[in-house]
Amino acid sequence: MAYVFKRLAQVSLSIILLTFISCGCRKTSANNGGNNNGSDTSANNNGGSGPTATPVGKPVGAAQSIVVGPAGGSFISEDNRLKLDFPAGAVSASTTITIQPVENQCPSGSGNAYQITPHDLKFNYPVKLTFSYGDSDVVNTIPMGLTIAYQGTDGVWRAPERMTKDTLHQKVSVLTNHFSGWSLFRAVELLPYTTVMEPGSSLDLNVVSYIDFSKDSLIPIPGYLERKRKLVKTWNLSGEGKLTPNENQATYIAPSSVPSRNPVAVSATLNTSGVEKFILVSNIYVGNQGLTFRIDNGPWMNGPSMGAHFNGYNYEFTAANSSTSQADGVTIKWMGGSHLNEFIRWDRIWPSFQYAEQPTISYTQLLLPSGKASPGGIFFYQASKTSATPYVIGNFYLQPAQKTVTSGGVPQFSTHKIEGFFKVKWQ
Repeated sequence: MAYVFKRLAQVSLSIILLTFISCGCRKTSANNGGNNNGSDTSANNNGGSGPTATPVGKPVGAAQSIVVGPAGGSFISEDNRLKLDFPAGAVSASTTITIQPVENQCPSGSGNAYQITPHDLKFNYPVKLTFSYGDSDVVNTIPMGLTIAYQGTDGVWRAPERMTKDTLHQKVSVLTNHFSGWSLFRAVELLPYTTVMEPGSSLDLNVVSYIDFSKDSLIPIPGYLERKRKLVKTWNLSGEGKLTPNENQATYIAPSSVPSRNPVAVSATLNTSGVEKFILVSNIYVGNQGLTFRIDNGPWMNGPSMGAHFNGYNYEFTAANSSTSQADGVTIKWMGGSHLNEFIRWDRIWPSFQYAEQPTISYTQLLLPSGKASPGGIFFYQASKTSATPYVIGNFYLQPAQKTVTSGGVPQFSTHKIEGFFKVKWQ
């Protein structure tokens, strides 16, 4: 399969957890076009372990419907993530098409999945289905690794062979002759893509592949394809600690104390057949549970937290600063109970940051006297209270933060850089 690379791809946000290095890429196509059906029972390609069916995801939000006639037309989901293009003559009569966002049950699925109905409708000409993606979709993969899957009537997810990947415009498209459940997923990824680990502890990292791109592959659940071929060419460590590679796996041992450079980056360069170079990066924060932060590149300060919780209006956690005698506290508040790989900028009210160093000294995200918010924010790697995600994990920065000193009558204002990370258990 030939890929054409034409310009350098860049990632602008330093908190994004992947590095994609190539000569750039515009569009690639694997047999542009095709017929995919919802009841494919072709043999799987995962080296013998059979695929497992998953239930259809529960609805997320309201469904949308339009009527498409013989003249054709387009249908874009409300979140602008999914687009359907109907060529003229695809349907013989006016037909109601519905898109229902649902919870994503696809292995390594990214974002919501979509149930597109009617399922029993067959088209005279293939319909083009296009997913648009953003930076959060590629935090632990590469743009070329984002792939479309559909859920058959047997509940098994399959990846059609014939699709077009336009990494310049961040789109993946496929031609289909049926509707069912559809999802964008990461066909190759580095796990974990981030974590917080104790000093001196060890962590196993894995590069896994879920399908063969050359076939109409069943996506094995939970068996991966990481042993099917050597996916990783080289492993590299940037920062303190020790890294021991072993083909598609590597073990990282953290230093005995919190390093001055945090996070530590472990990267895996993938094996490729061409001149392109794909690198996956995992950012690993070394520190204790709770919240760790520093001011103006000073020493790291850490404190435990009683846990994250919903206070009746928003979500929050408070961590005591064990590095000071008065054990002063840091409080972070945010709106929304579910965030995954999501960057949220500070606002005047929420999300908010407050560190009370002393009764008369405080740091906040609100810049005074202008009343504007700090240009930084929070990157949530996971903030969803489920049995599978018992922790809120993420990092944050304020550049600048507002320091206010109220002793002596007239408030004194100054600005400072604050950065940190957290791993706090849900209450």
